[in-house]
Amino acid sequence: MKPLLRIPANAALALCVLAVCSCLLFETRRARDLYVAPGYEQSFRTAGWIVGPVQVHKGVSTDSLEDEARSILQVLLLRDSASASVGDTAAPGGSGQLTLAALIRQREFVREYRSLNAVSVELRLFDGDCETPIAIALYSENTPETIESHAYLYSLIRKALRVLGR
Repeated sequence: MKPLLRIPANAALALCVLAVCSCLLFETRRARDLYVAPGYEQSFRTAGWIVGPVQVHKGVSTDSLEDEARSILQVLLLRDSASASVGDTAAPGGSGQLTLAALIRQREFVREYRSLNAVSVELRLFDGDCETPIAIALYSENTPETIESHAYLYSLIRKALRVLGR
């Protein structure tokens, strides 16, 4: 009778550690959506965008986070408009520029004994003084990160702008 295959103790320990670690890995859940009002498809793609109001809701003083988010949006929009050819086509309302408003939210919750954050970015594009947005984009994810981290806030806003195609 042949002896059973023996696994060295170090290899067995490594397999156990990998099995336990795989149970602890965090699964990110994401949601994204985009709406463009009928008749605005062309101007949505070609008009220049400027940053309008930015709000951050986190439950603590958020003035500095709003300033950070505004500066990140300005940098990303300037970078994108410089690298892409932006058309001169005017929007149906007559302006060649759309105003981008941002609402960033974070709320904390606990799942399986871990503290997580549900973070969402809502971007709305307005044509001139119109009160109804011509496009709305939503990006949301569950993460252990927080929007107080500049690097995370940057990557979050960048992902939300991708939903708008920028």
